[in-house]
Amino acid sequence: MQPQFRIRHAIVLILLLLCPIRADTAETKVEWRMASAFPGSALLLGTLGRNFAENATAISGGSMKITFVEPNVLAAPFKLFDVVSRDKVEAAWATSAYWFEKDPAFALFSSVPFGPDASEFMAWMKHGGGGKLRDELYEPYGLVSIICGAMPELLPGIRTLT
Repeated sequence: MQPQFRIRHAIVLILLLLCPIRADTAETKVEWRMASAFPGSALLLGTLGRNFAENATAISGGSMKITFVEPNVLAAPFKLFDVVSRDKVEAAWATSAYWFEKDPAFALFSSVPFGPDASEFMAWMKHGGGGKLRDELYEPYGLVSIICGAMPELLPGIRTLT
């Protein structure tokens, strides 16, 4: 099995485990709206979100549908955290830097000038306590954050993580 294929299945499995589905309604289709902070046409930030929604829907075999929703349709980008935590929208495609006012630690999971590259960041998330810190930040709000990608450096020494 190719790594990309396994990652896609793991993401869908995580999403399905987070959905409140009763055993007696397993045939019910789960439909989520994923409000985006970035236009679907924006290279990388937008296209990755649109592709994520399409791939998750396809991999689920139709039992789950994620609809990518353009910015400012359901909520303004900086309000996505609040609308998802209040169950007004099922998911958001954004960067955690937008939640800086809630807690400055959210910025650690976004763009960090002269910060780690993607491999170092993922190693910190998995083995260095980063994942635990992220979970602790989101837990009081009833949210779960999934890192869906890491972008290459914008300039030498400046990296963007999403």
